[in-house]
Amino acid sequence: MTFTLKSLSAAVLLLAGLSPLNAQAVLLPVIADTYLAPAADAAGTSEIIKVNPNNKALLNFALSPLPSGITGANIDKARLVFFVKSVPTSGKLQVSPVTSTWAEGTVKAPVVGSSLATSAALSRSNTYYAVDVTQLVKNWLDNPASSFGLALQPFRGTSTSVTLESKEATQTSQAAYIDIDLLGADGPKGDTGAAGTQGAVGPQGIIGDAGVQGDQGADGAQGPQGIQGVQGPAAAWPVGQAQGDIRYWNGAAWVNIAAGLPNATLTFCNHKPTWTTTGCPPNVYTIGDTGPAGGKVFYLSDATGLHGLEAAPVDQVKYIQWGCYGTVVGTGTAVGTGKANTAAIIAKCGAGTAAQVAASYSLNGFTDWYLPSKDELNLLYRQKDVAWITLYWSSSEADNNRIAWIQQFINGTQSILNKSYTQAVRAIRTF
Repeated sequence: MTFTLKSLSAAVLLLAGLSPLNAQAVLLPVIADTYLAPAADAAGTSEIIKVNPNNKALLNFALSPLPSGITGANIDKARLVFFVKSVPTSGKLQVSPVTSTWAEGTVKAPVVGSSLATSAALSRSNTYYAVDVTQLVKNWLDNPASSFGLALQPFRGTSTSVTLESKEATQTSQAAYIDIDLLGADGPKGDTGAAGTQGAVGPQGIIGDAGVQGDQGADGAQGPQGIQGVQGPAAAWPVGQAQGDIRYWNGAAWVNIAAGLPNATLTFCNHKPTWTTTGCPPNVYTIGDTGPAGGKVFYLSDATGLHGLEAAPVDQVKYIQWGCYGTVVGTGTAVGTGKANTAAIIAKCGAGTAAQVAASYSLNGFTDWYLPSKDELNLLYRQKDVAWITLYWSSSEADNNRIAWIQQFINGTQSILNKSYTQAVRAIRTF
């Protein structure tokens, strides 16, 4: 959305609209704003903030204007509002959380998380723009240790170039801020007013939709027994072709199994009766096959086709935290480390983590599932016809007590994310 405002109060009115009576608005002022220039420190004292393919803006806001004790559940809506001074190249900006500390004039490339919001197309200079950042503000309130502000940069793959006004532009005072609508408590119920006089009967309304079906009534009395039907022809049992042949039903038809060799044993191998003197032959798998547990084979660890990795056929959960925020577990990233990573996370962090959800999965009696490591997750992404399109947690930390590795299954990008954020889980197992 785009709009032009004459003053700050006008911005609040136009952004908030007609607020409900039980809500109130709060403005969070910017306390630090700068941009990162190539091969240089941040331009912390500039009156403008450059955002283009070479520069990203960093903004941090004071949370102190918010009432004490509120959480993300008290936020109805939060909007980032910024003033665009000029537009060399029109386009969109994306908003991402900053996940490490920084300060004006000294910051160099802080850690920036995945994009959480995208602006409308910016095409007019000297204009206010707004972006919905409700989820980002809720994350700050529910996890105060993650409140390091946000980054603005061109929408991925675009050449958007704009300049914003910073808080140092005191002549015009059009620095960025966050406009928040808070949910308040309902007021006391008023007294019931006197009943008014009955109005005239109105015309009959149209017939409404049919209601839901009612509960089933009690069974009626049993009716008299009917007459006996005509007896059908005798069933024909399929016959074999040689002495010792057997027949079994494969779910669709009767199938002949030829007699076995002398001293052979009839064994049920791979869901089929088989005569054998050495036991069931091993299963040989290829990529895309259904694995031993009923998952999908996405990696073979040797040329025999007997060993590899299979992935669960469904997500175990769509949204859950990695867990252990502020704690270093000590995990690996290589293929073969996912199972040990999962056990270490559960031992140190307990329940409620992505690793615990993966390890709790069971399919066809197999319970040895685990959360894949960073490199195992990348192997799963490479099999597009086996895998699925979303963001998944790995079991690998990123050399930090607050971040872990994720993978985007749309384009294969691997990146780091705050452990307190929520992503999907897809368990794997070794066979």
